[in-house]
Amino acid sequence: MSITIEICKKKLIFNPHFTTEFSSSKYYNIEKRKVKAVFDNENPQIAFENGILSAKILGDIDHHCAKFVRERIDSYIFEYKPSVVLLDLSSVDFMDSSGLGLILGRYNTASEIGAEFRICSPSSGVKKVLELAGIERIIKIEGDLRV
Repeated sequence: MSITIEICKKKLIFNPHFTTEFSSSKYYNIEKRKVKAVFDNENPQIAFENGILSAKILGDIDHHCAKFVRERIDSYIFEYKPSVVLLDLSSVDFMDSSGLGLILGRYNTASEIGAEFRICSPSSGVKKVLELAGIERIIKIEGDLRV
């Protein structure tokens, strides 16, 4: 069974034939580890399934977008308390120090709730920045896993 949710404005879809409105994301919170929730209308695209929170960042990570992306990912980490947080960087072509701060901050946030944190599918340019910063000594970087 799959559930798609627009967390900001109230649409819950259980399947293509049934749609209902609700006023809070807490509506399905009891079963959060059994169902799939996909939040993909904005950057980053976020999905939660079987205790794994996946966030796919689209476009560049710089000081213009880092704060919004950080706040959005954090809100889902604290809401769902996943056991694993995956950060998909396959669609990121450019990342400056704001991106490194975003990654390390999400690592710390995930660690606070006891979740494992992994980076997956970094583009070649981003992978070079991660290697130069020594991120792979702290955070597991996985190859071609798409969110």
